[in-house]
Amino acid sequence: MIERGFVLFAVVAALASAGCAGPGAAPAAVPSRAVPPGCDPTAAEVNWADFRQEPRLSRASRLRTDVGEDGMAVEEVLKGPFTPRITGVAAPVDWIPALAESLSAEAGVDLRSGPAPLPENGDSFDFGGDASIKEFILYDGVRSASATFTVVCDDPPLQGAFTSWTTASSGVAACSPPQPGEDPFAALARAYCTAIPAPAASSDVPPVAIPFGEDDFVGE
Repeated sequence: MIERGFVLFAVVAALASAGCAGPGAAPAAVPSRAVPPGCDPTAAEVNWADFRQEPRLSRASRLRTDVGEDGMAVEEVLKGPFTPRITGVAAPVDWIPALAESLSAEAGVDLRSGPAPLPENGDSFDFGGDASIKEFILYDGVRSASATFTVVCDDPPLQGAFTSWTTASSGVAACSPPQPGEDPFAALARAYCTAIPAPAASSDVPPVAIPFGEDDFVGE
């Protein structure tokens, strides 16, 4: 049986891509433009537009504390990790650190050029003291940053979009009614709950999310 309060949860890092197909034929993918020889964003003029930042989940697992032989069942519902990417241009891999450095200077943020790190196996999570809550979402997320770019090294110039991240976070969200001022990653994670119970009658509502410190998981 599991002991309520702290649970050691072994996480598995996996790279995967997934998509949803609706009825009918899928639309044809727009081919990315090839990079001409000698085109280098570290040497050419690079212009940026449409910069934005937002919290995004990179991995999530649904945990129930009232099923299974040991009273616990875990199902991975979103696979990670989050990795920087370029769209619209079939660029070589060395463009990623080059564009990360360029956009960092343009936007005044510290963009990463490698995958967001995932917590080590065996991290413990505090699920609070409300025994009526039986379902939780364990999550990893990043503060993503993206912008469109124009590299002036061809005629016409190359145009595409770059997405990376600045900080990473990890925690657990209870499948319970949302609370004011909660962690934004908890709100995203709750979308993977199978059911949300009615709000508690008491005003003494336990914490909904226990995010870990962002600095603990930041890295290249």
